[in-house]
This record gives sequence, C-alpha cells and structure tokens, in this order.
Amino acid sequence: MKILNAPISNFSVRSVKSIVWLMLTVIFGLLPPIFLVWIDAQLTNKNFPFEEFVKNGSFMFFATALVASVTIDHILSEKYSRTSKEWNSFEILAFIIFPMLTLLACVILFYIPYYQPELNTDLLWKIELYILLTTFIYGIGVKFQAFK
Repeated sequence: MKILNAPISNFSVRSVKSIVWLMLTVIFGLLPPIFLVWIDAQLTNKNFPFEEFVKNGSFMFFATALVASVTIDHILSEKYSRTSKEWNSFEILAFIIFPMLTLLACVILFYIPYYQPELNTDLLWKIELYILLTTFIYGIGVKFQAFK
C-alpha cells in the first residue's frame, strides 16, 4: 500500500510546493507596484488608475522577471549541473524558446500604447492577463520539475 501511495504523495507535495512558490512570488512581486498606485490614488483622491497601471507595463515587467528568475535558477542550480552540456528538448523549449517569446511579447506590449494612444485598454489587459497566466503555468511547471 505504501508503494502505491508514494508517487501520489510525491505528486501532491511537489504540486503544493509549486503553488505556494507561485503565490509568494506573486505577492512579493506585485505588491509594491500595486501599493504605490493605491497610495497615489489615495493622495490625489482619484479612483484607482487601473488603465494607467495596465498601460505602463507593470504586469509585463513582472512576467519578464518571473520567467528570467525561473530560467536563471534552473541554469545555475547545482541540482541540474551535469558533465554533459547538451540540452534536451524540454530544456530548449522551457529555458530558451519560452523566455525569448515572453520577452518579445512583453516588449511589444510595452511599446504598443505609445504608438497607439487610442488603444482599447480592455484588449491590452486581456493580452497581458493571458501572458501572466501563461507565465504562472510555466513557473508552476518548472518548479514542479525542480521539486523532485
């Protein structure tokens, strides 16, 4: 019976660790910009300027930093150090292609509002939310693998 429960238990522990890691990263990563915007809104007696928060790219900087930290953590981790310098397909996708695509998407989304001031903020927010959710799934997946 213990043999059957071991993989499930390991899966559960790794899943919980990955989700807790993501929650703490989101809290500590997004709390400062949200707090600053909230303080600004309180001091100026204006409503929370969510549109400006979306347009200034705070979420995209966070997504880029999250992907960069996961990638660098994986590359520099002693757990993954090995004598072979060859990368497998998963590593190429997760630590070269995905970070580059995320960086490219974030840079494009950062500059779009400057060239199109009449941009629909709802559309921009939906795209940023998609990138954030994809980044969160990426982070959970990579950390799940790391917590073996």
